[in-house]
Amino acid sequence: MAQLGARLDGIEEVVGSNPIGSTKTEFMNHFVQYHNPKKMGGPYQRSSSFGILTNKPWAIVGQTVWLITSSPSPRRYFLCSQFVVDRIRTSAGRFRYIAEGLNGKNCLVEIGAMPWFRDLLKTCGNFGLGLQRIKKTLIIKELEQILPH
Repeated sequence: MAQLGARLDGIEEVVGSNPIGSTKTEFMNHFVQYHNPKKMGGPYQRSSSFGILTNKPWAIVGQTVWLITSSPSPRRYFLCSQFVVDRIRTSAGRFRYIAEGLNGKNCLVEIGAMPWFRDLLKTCGNFGLGLQRIKKTLIIKELEQILPH
């Protein structure tokens, strides 16, 4: 979470397992978040902790998040990390929520040329829609294959 830097002014922890007020329980959902280096003020930086910033009010505690970033021109996409969300905190910064997890895996694997990647990109609005649920099991299985064991 080194990339969060000083953007976390005014952080307040949200209490409860569904901190955004949802009573709906979803099991083993997978989500993708894009770390846009331009919007985040710099490239992704590996850290020993795991987390994302988002404005989406989704109850994702207990769910899996896949973090993807890109390099500048020519644009290349990389899988950065995968983690299970343990808690969500609110933030008074540019992003309203911080989803964090203690357990996850770091990696930096180029995925932009993989056959399934275009489908992921398309279903996530070219990563312009923020945090998105991955609905296709095939994509989840392909991402799981990439992770270091």
